[in-house]
Amino acid sequence: MVGVSVAVYGTIGSSNSNRSAPRTSYTVDGNLSTYEPALMPSIQYRQHFFQSPRLPNDTHTLVVTSLSNNSRFYLDYFIVTTGASPSTSSTASSLGNTMSNYHIRTATLAGSITALV
Repeated sequence: MVGVSVAVYGTIGSSNSNRSAPRTSYTVDGNLSTYEPALMPSIQYRQHFFQSPRLPNDTHTLVVTSLSNNSRFYLDYFIVTTGASPSTSSTASSLGNTMSNYHIRTATLAGSITALV
């Protein structure tokens, strides 16, 4: 990705699904962060999974990894904040399917985003 920050949003399944919470990690340019949400009785859509710190306006690599064996990990979209103009702009990219099914519909997103399961 090219920009000054990236945010990752996803869906968290309900506690009624007999699965564990989706524990995930996010690495931007080698800096690791993890996220494990609390499960609720109902599905939670468009939840904020990760926010990078402010980055230099350059090319960056984001690696998203599912760390759970008994959960479903749903990626909804990324928001990349660019530094291309005096006013900062954002580009949202949506991923259409689940990481747990190893199927990702690609989206238009500048640079490199790698997803590992």
